[in-house]
Amino acid sequence: MKTIVGSSSESGFYEIKSVQAEHYIYYTDYSSQQQVILCPIPNCQHNDSSCPGFLPSDSVDYAGIFVCGNKLVLSSSAPSHQIPVALYSMDLDGSNKKLLHQFSASETPQDPVLFDGQAIYYVLSKVTYATDGKSPTYSSSLYKLDLLSGQNDEILLLSSQDSIIGTVGGNIVLKSIISNQYNLYVVSPDGKKKLLDFTWSTNYPYYVTDNEIYIMSDDLDIQCYNYLDKEVSTIFLPDELHSAKGITFDGFWDEKLFFIVFESDNSIKEIAVDVTSNETKDISLCGLDSSGQRKRPICIAAEFADSFLVETGTIDDSQSQRALISKDDFWAGNPNYNYIKK
Repeated sequence: MKTIVGSSSESGFYEIKSVQAEHYIYYTDYSSQQQVILCPIPNCQHNDSSCPGFLPSDSVDYAGIFVCGNKLVLSSSAPSHQIPVALYSMDLDGSNKKLLHQFSASETPQDPVLFDGQAIYYVLSKVTYATDGKSPTYSSSLYKLDLLSGQNDEILLLSSQDSIIGTVGGNIVLKSIISNQYNLYVVSPDGKKKLLDFTWSTNYPYYVTDNEIYIMSDDLDIQCYNYLDKEVSTIFLPDELHSAKGITFDGFWDEKLFFIVFESDNSIKEIAVDVTSNETKDISLCGLDSSGQRKRPICIAAEFADSFLVETGTIDDSQSQRALISKDDFWAGNPNYNYIKK
């Protein structure tokens, strides 16, 4: 199974899916439990550019969709047709689509985060060439793109190893590699930069939430650094996991860290650790293929107030089976799924 890439609002889940070489924006409605192409046009055939949910293959190789307050931001590019990255905004129903910003072929936007529901902050990497056309120069900067006006401003010059990992307390949080150590910075909206007193080894896996960063050490202890109070705490994983073949972060849902555990017999299981109580729980639900064979631990796509949107199949076109399940049933291991209608 592959990770489900998309973005959720309080009412549903948005994602880009490919069907017969074309790309579409799909919306899964939480209340109706139905998945549809995102399009407000009555009787639309969803087969040309007049449909906001249709992304033609001759202009889109890659695309992503993000919920930004009461707007959607669509990112698309087509390297095979020499079409660089473009950003579009639209209403949550797919209407009022407009171009926000068109990047050049020498520009690569990355690590976008939403800030206060009004602007996107991102790292922009650029390459320029000397007059001989053979000597490239690379640069990287923090940029702010206003969602309403489309104004795109450079905020701060960065090093090539800086990247955004989140926002907290009115600041952008970046990490940078210095002397084989990860370092954390916070950057204010006006570009003021401050180094935080916390580092960790670059070979340790980590996971970032809204307020914390979790780092896994060699002995499988989890160090938690809180951006707000600047405190470091430790989460101790169960002793039996120390004999596992491998373990990696798999997400953060319902105030719990999820881990994929690779056992010595090549089996795979998933556990969740409550970050407040350190209580550990095995996840018994799993994804199944069409013959009922277990493929891997169940994949969560989105979290709502009382439910999860999960993939109970294998995520390919023929065996994908999305469903809503209450958190109570999920934690109890009851496969009481409300399947999404297509």
